[in-house]
Amino acid sequence: MAYAHSGCRPTRVIHRKEDAANPRTRTRHLPQGILHPIDVIGLAVVGTGVFFYAASQLNTLTLILAPVAAVYVVFYSFTKYITWACHLFLGLALAISPSAAWIAVTGRLDPEPMLLTFAVTMWAGGFDVIYGIADHDFDKQYGTNSFAKRFGIGAAIWTTRTMHLLAAAALLVLGVWMGLGFYYFIGWAIAIVLLALENSLVKADDLSKLRSPLFQYNSVISMSLLVFTILAVKL
Repeated sequence: MAYAHSGCRPTRVIHRKEDAANPRTRTRHLPQGILHPIDVIGLAVVGTGVFFYAASQLNTLTLILAPVAAVYVVFYSFTKYITWACHLFLGLALAISPSAAWIAVTGRLDPEPMLLTFAVTMWAGGFDVIYGIADHDFDKQYGTNSFAKRFGIGAAIWTTRTMHLLAAAALLVLGVWMGLGFYYFIGWAIAIVLLALENSLVKADDLSKLRSPLFQYNSVISMSLLVFTILAVKL
C-alpha cells in the first residue's frame, strides 16, 4: 500500500489537467475539486515514508533498491508525454512487485521472479495498450501519447493479444521451471480462458464492449493464480 501511495497518487496529480479535459476522466476526484493536489501529495509523502521504513526493516538490498522503485513509479507517469511505449512503463511499474517481494524475503534477485515480472509487464502493459484505445481521439487532440494513436486501433488490439500470449507463455514456463504442480496449472488455465475472453470482446470495427464489466476480470485472474499457486505449494 505504501508503494502504491508513493506512485499511483502522484500520477493523478501529474495528469490532473488531462483528466479534467478528458470526458472519460473528468469526474475523478481531483478534476471535480473533491480532493486538492496538496492532499494527494501529502498522502504520497506519508506512504513513501512508510515504504522506506518498511524497506529498512528487511534487508540491505531492499533498502538500496527502495529509492529506485519510488522514483520509477513516479517517473512512469511522465512517459505519457514522451513515448507511445508508455504502456510498457506502466506495466513494469506494476510488475516490479513480484521481484521486490522476492528480494524482501530472500535478500537477492533470482531469475524466477524476473520471469514473473516479465509476465506481469506483458499482462498489465497489454491491457493498458487496449485501454488506451478509449482515449485515442483525445490523445490526438491533446497531444499525449499512446500505442493506438501512433499505430492505429487495429494494431493496438493485436499487440495486446500478442503481449498476453507472451504473458501466458511466461507463466506456463514459470510453473514448469519451479515445479509448481497440478493446482498451479488449473489456476493458469482459468487465467488464460479469462484473458482470451477479454481479448475477444474488442474488435477494430466494434469498440462497443471496450468498457465491458468483463474487463474487471483482471482481479479474478490474479486471485485465481494466487489461490491455486498457494494450493500447489501447500498440498
